[in-house]
Amino acid sequence: MRAWFWTLLLAVVAVAAAVFLRQHAGNVVILVPPYRIELSIMLAVALIVGSFILLYVGLRFLSWLLSVPGRWRGWRGRRAQHRDDNRLERGWIGLLAGRYAQSEKDLTKLLGQTRNHNRKVLAALSAARAAHAQAAYTRRDELLRQAQEFAGEKALVDAVGALWAELLLEQGQPQAALEKLQTLPYEEGARYVNITRLLLRAHVDLAHHEQAYLLARALFKRKALEPAEAERIIGVAAAGRLLEAGDDWRTVWKSLKSTERTLPPVALAAARLFDAQEQGSEASKVLESALDVQLDPELLAAYARCAPADVQRRLSKAVRWLKDHPDHPDLLRAMGVLCLHGQIWGQAERYLRRSLAVQPTAGTYALLGSLSDRLGRRDDALSYLRQATAASVGLPDLAASAALPAADVQADPHHLVADNPEDFVLPDPQTADSPDILHQRDGISDYDVHGGVLPSRHEAVVASSDRDDAFHEYFDSAPIPAASLGTEEPAASSEAARTDSDKPAGY
Repeated sequence: MRAWFWTLLLAVVAVAAAVFLRQHAGNVVILVPPYRIELSIMLAVALIVGSFILLYVGLRFLSWLLSVPGRWRGWRGRRAQHRDDNRLERGWIGLLAGRYAQSEKDLTKLLGQTRNHNRKVLAALSAARAAHAQAAYTRRDELLRQAQEFAGEKALVDAVGALWAELLLEQGQPQAALEKLQTLPYEEGARYVNITRLLLRAHVDLAHHEQAYLLARALFKRKALEPAEAERIIGVAAAGRLLEAGDDWRTVWKSLKSTERTLPPVALAAARLFDAQEQGSEASKVLESALDVQLDPELLAAYARCAPADVQRRLSKAVRWLKDHPDHPDLLRAMGVLCLHGQIWGQAERYLRRSLAVQPTAGTYALLGSLSDRLGRRDDALSYLRQATAASVGLPDLAASAALPAADVQADPHHLVADNPEDFVLPDPQTADSPDILHQRDGISDYDVHGGVLPSRHEAVVASSDRDDAFHEYFDSAPIPAASLGTEEPAASSEAARTDSDKPAGY
């Protein structure tokens, strides 16, 4: 649009100049002593315009010639930047795709060739992460040191420190990560949320409950931590603070928010401390407040452990929970345990059976087995304890009607094959010197069942000793039927084995 405007304007000016010059004909005289040059006004204007155009074109051409070196340097810089961008892009794509070796190779090559310090820092950091993924921690630390040398801006320095600390945390070195993080800013507001997260991870791994508690509350207040994760970390940290406070644990307990006191780890720790000071009623209140919020299995198990005097009150409270959660297996089991503490055998068995109907567990089976044993029902106790063992160990189900396979006794040196085995008495090695070591029964002659002659007295003693050695050797190395490789089995056995192999595990 602009080109059309200037073209139209130029055409208008040309037409106006032509009309003006036509109406005002005249001459232009140029006096340059001793010369006198006389031109028509039309020719003079044409010469002036032509001279301007030639001068303009000449100057532009001269400027173009003088700018050739700069334009050459700019072209080379743009080409190098394009090459570096391509390598950085390939390295990042390889890092995201899991091709860590190739990614580290591309990024290390970029680190050695590029002249841009910011790009050097980015390449070194990315190559360090690729080396960390390959467990090459020496190369990783060297790359991070190079990135630290090239990082001039404060933002890049913070980025190097944060990444170094994160990789150390992933390696399982929270103390070294904490030393890196303590040199970085993390108390200046929401700008440093990532550094605060890393600090929280380090303090959690090192079991620094006080610092973890404060950082988790700060991050949760900024909405930088998921509620479930915040509850988990705050619960563990607050419980640790209670247990580490010693005699001042009541001060820590009062400093907690009401919502934090109902977290399962905090409630369990507080109940334990109250019980240690023989304040069972306070422990019950703490557990009941937490259970009103959430029927946690550990809380229910702790609530079920009480003195017989507190059973009735705790049972009445548990009945109210049961109205809202009639099929809660942990609550039913806790009520069964409470009945056991109060020696209410019938109700205990009823609640435990209801818990089993919802969720069979080894602990519930064991409780029922103990109860049946206490009531003198030995068979029921044995059955429940067997089921508890099977549920906890994961024993395979064995078919009770199936008979065990017969032992392979073909190579047994004490085994005789005869139509009537009672006609023969095997020699006893301990009585080999007895004159009656071999004798005949029911008129059988001095021939063995295979048609050979029975050995003499000396041969019998030697044979008996050899047979005893062979006996032990056989039972040390005898194959298990249908289990030895390379042993041909009957078709029926093979078919049975095939059928059993097709069954799912546990049959």
